[in-house]
This record gives sequence, structure tokens and C-alpha cells, in this order.
Amino acid sequence: MRYGYFDEQAREYVITRPDTPAPWANYLGSPEYGALISNNAGGYSFVRSGANGRILRYVFNQFDQPGRYLYLRDNEDGDFWSASWQPVGKDLEAYRSECRHGTGYTKMLADYSGIHSEAVYYVPLDASHEVWLLSVTNRSDRRRELTLTGYAEFTSNGNYEQDQVNLQYSQFITRTLFDRNRIRQQIHGNLDAQDSEVDDKRVISSVSRCLNPYEKADYEAMMAVAVSDDLELIVSNTTEAGITYDPACQKDDCPPASFPAKLAQVLYRRWKAGKPGVIVLACELIDNNGRELLKCVDQYIAQWGLEEGFSKYVHEDCVVCGSLVDRIVPGRIRDPKEAAALEEKHGYADPLLDVGECFGVWVIEGDEKLNDILPFRRAGLEDKVFATPDMSPYKKRKVRILNGAHTGFVLGAYLAGFDIVRDCMHNETIKGFMNKMLYDEVIPTLPLDKDDLMNFASAVQDRFNNPFVNHELMSISLNSTSKWRARNMPSFLGYIEKMGKLPPCLTMSLAAYTAFYSNDIQALTEAGLVCRHPKGGEYTVSDDRWVLEFYYGHRDDAPEALVHAVVSHGFGLCADVEPVHEMEKVLFAADELTGLIGAAARMRPSRSVQDMEVSSLKKKFKDKKFAAGCSRDVIRQGAERLGWDLDTLMERTILAMRACEERVNGEIAAL
Repeated sequence: MRYGYFDEQAREYVITRPDTPAPWANYLGSPEYGALISNNAGGYSFVRSGANGRILRYVFNQFDQPGRYLYLRDNEDGDFWSASWQPVGKDLEAYRSECRHGTGYTKMLADYSGIHSEAVYYVPLDASHEVWLLSVTNRSDRRRELTLTGYAEFTSNGNYEQDQVNLQYSQFITRTLFDRNRIRQQIHGNLDAQDSEVDDKRVISSVSRCLNPYEKADYEAMMAVAVSDDLELIVSNTTEAGITYDPACQKDDCPPASFPAKLAQVLYRRWKAGKPGVIVLACELIDNNGRELLKCVDQYIAQWGLEEGFSKYVHEDCVVCGSLVDRIVPGRIRDPKEAAALEEKHGYADPLLDVGECFGVWVIEGDEKLNDILPFRRAGLEDKVFATPDMSPYKKRKVRILNGAHTGFVLGAYLAGFDIVRDCMHNETIKGFMNKMLYDEVIPTLPLDKDDLMNFASAVQDRFNNPFVNHELMSISLNSTSKWRARNMPSFLGYIEKMGKLPPCLTMSLAAYTAFYSNDIQALTEAGLVCRHPKGGEYTVSDDRWVLEFYYGHRDDAPEALVHAVVSHGFGLCADVEPVHEMEKVLFAADELTGLIGAAARMRPSRSVQDMEVSSLKKKFKDKKFAAGCSRDVIRQGAERLGWDLDTLMERTILAMRACEERVNGEIAAL
């Protein structure tokens, strides 16, 4: 043939002359993303639909333009050409070209002025993007300095006809975002919520009343709702501390203290009334929230000696689902002037006024049939609220990227003089640090779809830059010890395991956490740990009491000693730095044991450690089902490191807890 031939061995069509009578094209793509490319790199790409999902612009005419162009320029003499013959169109006596169309890829080879180039275009399997891969070889006998430039023309409208008719729109409808080697194109950018200020008010009118179960009349009203024919759905959002088993709760308490005990009462009353089962959706930000809630209910069924038929009702007639809510809601409006302005604008005062971002997703873990039972699909919200058999990828994505970004940079940013998240996104150093942490250190450790992770991460900056959400850094700093361990530690350890070295940004984040908790400590008060700010003034760190006491106890340490104490505290659980000093060994041993003692104390009639003996504690220690989350192995190792026997460790820990029990209970009651 005049212009090319089939290479049977390589299974490619080879075009040896680029000046074909018409464009000779190849198709690239996956089920989600498609592309067309000619032998001169002309063509377009699209998502799902070639007619209505256009990304790259293409005009069907004799010019075969525009396309995916890679330009090369000799910086010495200014001569330039392209990796495909067009669009520069060098004289074919001097420019040698070969195009190879394969299954799902196209390769273009060119030789000009002593420079050999190979450009490969393809769409990775199951991906929603295309890759341009260019390699350049100097085949001349001298040193060459080249400039390489890529070119693509994005559409202004996903519909190809509108794109060609309304070209003027491209100046204000589209936006191209460049983040290092990533390109993100937004179509109708000025219409997207994240690209314009959205100040919408939504009145929640579906709430008929609020019941406080701690008031007798409301408790009875709650039990009346329990047997109502209208009851179909129960949603729990009791914070991370809400789903807990408290053995002190009894069947006849009005009400019992824990939420799972209240739920057990409601479901039991409903079962006794012969009413059908309900759907329970747990929203607490803990792992396996639905399963943990059901586990607590099962514990009350066993503790209260309830009928086997009720247990069957809970497991077979009711559906208890875990779920994940992904939305930044900083809470009520704290600025009196802003609250007053909104009251004047609305014409009424709302004590429950709240603020949230435009973005929002609620992922429910359960049978996909729930999408037809729950009202969200019928309300047109299926893209924001949906049921899926496995929500773990969505949870891991949110916790490690969105929450991990917050916890990763806010403490250092606060010490640098910043107060709210949005201002941090206007600082190139902090914004660059966050992006480097996410793209280079967090995403590589996640075994999830990389395109999905990239898209989610690219939206984080826009979400943090919300002009109406004044998310205070000190608010995010609350309980940063447990947050850093849950949100950042897995990425930190995963990076070390994969790369064999420390991740620079996450290591800096850990250093900032330590500095935030230890910067010129002034006092330990009931409110928290008072520290001096590097730029003047004081701030108060809020966390679990043992954390604050730990840092207060190490307030005079040299930096090296403090760092060793911090990282060795998690030895065997999340760190490999062994405790060396006596205080480190005591903390390592007592951390798990105090949890076990606290759980055992709540089982006693006195609900106190004042009358607890070592013998009764050892019985609970041997019962592996009791307080199963407390590691017996760590407690044993702690005793061994101190050179004590187990009885001595238990006795001394009980005595220490007796000494501070009254004060701790008072602080808890004040919260």
C-alpha cells in the first residue's frame, strides 16, 4: 500500500507517510472515557458520550485539527517541529514519520534534525483519563537544548454542536486547573457551586417536635413513638462517644444513660406491641458504626435476659446499617454580629441556626434494595445519598484525605499565626504543604481507585476555601491525639512500609502536633493545657486528661527526650520506639490497664474504684470477652518492662485511680 501496511506480528497498522488523503484514526478508551486520535494526533476525547460529554475540541474538516500536540524547539537556533507531522508540517524530505495504531493505543515516531521522538497515547484500563508519554533521544553529534510544550484545546460545552456554535462562551464558562503534573478542566465553571458564592437558606420543616427522654413526660412520649405505625426509620448521630456499652444501664431505667440501651428499650417496646421492624442508620464517625451499635444492643439483650424471640426480631426484622456522612459543618454561628444580621434578614430568631458547606454525601452500608425503600432516590438525591454493600472505600477516602488534611496541617498553621481554614488556603506555603502531603504521601498508600482519589483530593482545596464557613483551627485541634492516630498514622506507617523512608510532610505534621501540645507550657487547668503562642498570648489545648497530664509531666524535657516519650507511648500498637525511661514505662503499662479498670468499675454496684480489689479485677482480666478492646498482652508487657508482677501493677494503678477519681468525675460532670 502507498501509505502503510499491517504489521501482523505487532498487531498494528503502520502508517509510513503522514500526508494521508484523509485522517486515519484509532480509538482509545475505557467504558468511562473515550478518545479518537488520527495519524497526525488530531481528534477529541469524551466522557460516556461523544455527543454530550466532549472534553477536547475537534472540528470535522480537512485540516484534522485541533488535537493532542507535542512541540519541540531547538533553543540554539529557534527551529521547532512537532512529535506528529502536523500541525507544524515540516518538509517530508527532512522530517521522517511513522504512526503505529494498536489496540487501545497509538505510537508516533519521528526523526528531525538529529532528534528522535516517540509519543505514545493511551487510556489506562478502567481509568477516566488519557496519558501522553513522550521520549526524546539526541542522535546528533553535539549537545542539544530543547524546549518541550504540550497543547490541547478544551471544549466550552460538553455538547459538540453547542461547542462549535458558541465559541465565545469559553472565555468565562470554562476553567483549567493545573496542579503540578495534573490538569483538571471544569466546564460551566461559573455555574458550579464551588466556583461561586452560594448563600442559600434552607428551612427544615419536617421536624414536628423534639423529645428530651430525660424528662419523664417526653420519655413516655418517646415510647409512644416506639409503637407508632408511622415509625419506619431511626437515625443515630450521638458523636463518637455515643455508641458505647454501659453495663450499669438497666432494663427499667427511665431512661438508661447510654444511647444503645435507649435503642434496645425502644425496639423491645415495639416488638412487644407486635409492630414491624425498622431501619436503623448509624452516623457516628467510628469504624463499623452500625455493627458496633448492634453489638451493644445484643449485650443489653443478654444482660437484661430478654427473650430469644426479641433477639431474632432485632436481627431479622430490623435492619441496622452503618453509614458515613461527608460534609463540613462547623456548627452554630458564634459571631453575634453575623447572627444578628441573619435574624434581621430572615425576620425571626432561630436558636438552632447552623451552617454547612454545599458539598455533602451520605453513604449507607447495606443492601442496594434500600435505595428503593428509603426516600432519597425518589427525592432525586441518589448521587448524594445512597446505599452500597461496602462503604469502607468511601470511609477510608474521607478519613485519610479530607479529615487527614485537616489534622495534618492545622496545628502547624495555628502556631504560624493562622486562625481559620480558609485563610490557610490563601497561603501558598500551607496550601502547597497540604497538597504535597495528600498527593505524594497519602494517596500512594491507599489501595483504592487512583482517579477517584485524585478527584476527591482536588476538591478538598475548594471545600476548605468556602467563603461562608469560618472553620476555626482551634476547633479542629480538639482531641488531636486520637485524631492524628486515626487519620494520619495509617498513612505515615503505610508510606514507611512502601517507600522505606519517612514521609516529609507527615513527619512535619507529627512534629507540629508535638510542638502544639508542648510549646512553653504555662499551667494545667480544668479547662486544659495552657501554652504560650510563639507570636504572643496563650492558647488552651483540649484533649483527654491523660494526654494533657502526659505533656504537662514532660514540660521540662529537652526536645529529643520529649519526642522519644511521645513516639514510645504507642510502642507495640502504632510505633516501634521502645519506652526507656521510668515514666514512659509506667504510661505504656497503665494506658491499657486504666481502660480495663474503668470498665470493671462501672459494673460494680458502687460504680467506683474505691472498693475494688485486685482479685476481682483479675477475674475481669481473665475474661477475654470483657472490655475486649483492652490488650492484655500490652498490660503484661508493661508489667514486665517495669520489673513488676501483674498484681503489683494492678494494685498500684487502682490506688492511683482512687486518688483522682473524685476530681475526674467532677470534670466529666462539668462537660
